[in-house]
Amino acid sequence: MATERVELSEYHRKEAKRIVDRRGSTASDPRIFADTRNPGLQLRIGGRTSRWILKHAGRTLTLADSGTLTVQEARALADAVRELRGRGASEERLRTYISERLQGGDHDAALAVVKRQEAAEEGHWTLRQMMQRYLDEHIRPGRMRGGERLAPSDKTIAEVDLVMRREAFVSRSEKLVSEMHEGHLEALRDEIRTANGPSAARKAVTYIRRAFRWAKATHSGESGLRGVAPWWADVATLHTERRRTRYLTVGQIGLLLVTAEAYRVMPGRASQKGTSDMVLCALWWAVLTGQRTGAIAKVERSWLMADLENEGWGIVLFPAHVMKSRRDFALPLPPVLWDITQETLKRGRKESRYLLASNRIRGPGHPLGDDTPVNQSAVLNLMLRLRGQYKPEKRSNGAVTRRVGPDLLPDLPHTSPHDFRRSITTELEDRGVRGAAISAMLSHSQGERHLNVDPEDIVAMITRSVYSQSQRLPLKREAIGRWCDLVFEAYEHHHDAIFAEAAERQVDPAWREMRLKEVVIRQPERPVAV
Repeated sequence: MATERVELSEYHRKEAKRIVDRRGSTASDPRIFADTRNPGLQLRIGGRTSRWILKHAGRTLTLADSGTLTVQEARALADAVRELRGRGASEERLRTYISERLQGGDHDAALAVVKRQEAAEEGHWTLRQMMQRYLDEHIRPGRMRGGERLAPSDKTIAEVDLVMRREAFVSRSEKLVSEMHEGHLEALRDEIRTANGPSAARKAVTYIRRAFRWAKATHSGESGLRGVAPWWADVATLHTERRRTRYLTVGQIGLLLVTAEAYRVMPGRASQKGTSDMVLCALWWAVLTGQRTGAIAKVERSWLMADLENEGWGIVLFPAHVMKSRRDFALPLPPVLWDITQETLKRGRKESRYLLASNRIRGPGHPLGDDTPVNQSAVLNLMLRLRGQYKPEKRSNGAVTRRVGPDLLPDLPHTSPHDFRRSITTELEDRGVRGAAISAMLSHSQGERHLNVDPEDIVAMITRSVYSQSQRLPLKREAIGRWCDLVFEAYEHHHDAIFAEAAERQVDPAWREMRLKEVVIRQPERPVAV
């Protein structure tokens, strides 16, 4: 075996090829050019092959055929392999690294493959595994507050689950969290923002950041985040939640309620069944109680009882799992609302456990079961229909359209059911109702910033959350009783005129035969030219 110590150049590569062509050496007696500039790097010619070889730390490793790499490339690869071996990389990892480099990958890309292989063998988490464990081990068990465990809201669980079903998430779900960086999360955010809107992007970034923080704090070794700087904290949501100021006056709310009852069947709709009693009752409850529609939709018959201390009144007890505050919440129901509730119970499905039972009967095998309440979006959808707006629909070509009809409330601002809470606060404060009473009715934490609460009415938030179990029913009656009186006065004010107008329209052939217009709110997807 003849070895020449030389400063390798392209001449030696050509010489190696000539030796191979004329069979100038054999596998058992190879000819070797040893590089003096990069100790350990050799060009070894034997039989029909010539290869780049690296000898280091008493071991020999084949890098590539001599025709694959130039001298400069062979030296660079030798330096990288030597460094990896110095870090303790196994022969298998070195071969993986070399293979990736020979396939065109740069150093960082090849090193990432090696790290991914190592992390997978050590059981490090993928993005999907991290989010699933965050959901199962952190969110679902609930959190401790004031010595008691508060169950998570169905909304929170549904939001995390939705993040994990977004296409932008699924396409990255098998990426190891240990190899992710700001660019990955920012790209995911931007894709969701484009496809689903800024609010969806904000929620995705928020939940993923929380999952990273939880994983690093509680499972740093297992997840692969030990020693990783918390880069996720620097990824912005790009969405600033604006403080909303829109609300309806009590007069406008009265007009909304009358219009919803007078126009139960809207023109241009294929179905002539009209708005159901259950959905109308849900609207009344949203207006008069100020509670969130998600909680209202879940009210069960067993949660309702007569108020034994106040004749004609009722009480509803919302259990903690449907309340945003995660606490049981009792609310008095004034006589007018209690009467509406009793009538709804008579008209609803007797076999249902819900006050607002859905008319859609599903089979026992359906994932939602065979007894469900009205959808929590039913009130919002009713309000949109009264404004002539229907739910967007996606067409086969990717376009999104919306059917549009007549706006029956042209003088009212566009609002949502949640804005009723702002209406209650504003209208009652203007009429001198105490802030503490309003806060109690709406299940606010006392002293919220938009309530003008007198200092003597404020119970320290921490003291209340830990020690006070009082439902403050007298305070709640003060606010909800006054609010119901105001709403019914406004309702009666508009009733006769709106019903008369509706009766005239509904006998007009032009009204009955009206067709909804279809407008495009997102253009169809155009194929990209190749």
